[in-house]
Amino acid sequence: MEENKLTLQKELSNEEYKSLRCKNFTLNENGRGQHRKYLPYVFTEYGITMLAGLLKSEVAVNVSIRIVNTFIEMRKFFMLNGQVFERLTSMEYKLLEHDKKFDEVFNQLQLEENIKQRISYPKSD
Repeated sequence: MEENKLTLQKELSNEEYKSLRCKNFTLNENGRGQHRKYLPYVFTEYGITMLAGLLKSEVAVNVSIRIVNTFIEMRKFFMLNGQVFERLTSMEYKLLEHDKKFDEVFNQLQLEENIKQRISYPKSD
């Protein structure tokens, strides 16, 4: 049962938890409730599917179906756009490398400018 539990729910990361905070309805980060012991758990696609089979009210079943359909649409979206995401990631890495090279060039130019300022050239008459 413990192995199944791992596929039905997952613990949120700190970044995921922070992105879910709502300014109007959650406690202040600097006030009461700022220190949580554990990160919350959320259902995975498989967990929602299992939950949909357990709930019997019409509203619960309809909500569960919409959630499962949302997961399916998300999976399709990521599968169809996976190459785009890979290309964007590749471009981001290239831009980071270019930024590093530009920084090196600018640092070198600044160093050469500082050296020129230190050297006093004799004035010619």
